[in-house]
Amino acid sequence: VIRETLRLYPIIPFNVRIALRDTQLPRGGGSDGLSPIGILKGTRVFYSPLYMQRRESLYPEDSNPEEFRPERWETWQPASWAYLPFSGGPRMCIGQQFALTEIAYLIVRLLQCFERIEGCMESLEPVLETNISLRPGGGVPVRLWNAQLVSKQTVDGGVC
Repeated sequence: VIRETLRLYPIIPFNVRIALRDTQLPRGGGSDGLSPIGILKGTRVFYSPLYMQRRESLYPEDSNPEEFRPERWETWQPASWAYLPFSGGPRMCIGQQFALTEIAYLIVRLLQCFERIEGCMESLEPVLETNISLRPGGGVPVRLWNAQLVSKQTVDGGVC
């Protein structure tokens, strides 16, 4: 679930790199974007994990990249540099492991404290707000069903 969420909604939706030397990218040139393209030293190269990770060419023919399908990760392995929620290479996010640990902990705590968690966006069109980071516009409405209706439940590390 975490990997699929970050595939569709990477924290940093847009990024930029500066070419340290003249180079040639294998794609991005020509009228169809499939021809090589030359990049001169000092050129700013903008890219978007938000859009890159939704390209149809990355997925099997019967798979819609716009759909949230966590089960795709059971059989699908993204090609190198096709999954970049934390960027990649020597400039990748130094907080990646902390962020993944934090979200995994949050999910475990929610599952410990609530019997059921249900999304409430069936009738809402998702809106994204972008600044430096990507976030849901207007929040993410959910319904939470407490595991203990009468008394609070004690779990390791606190009370729900």
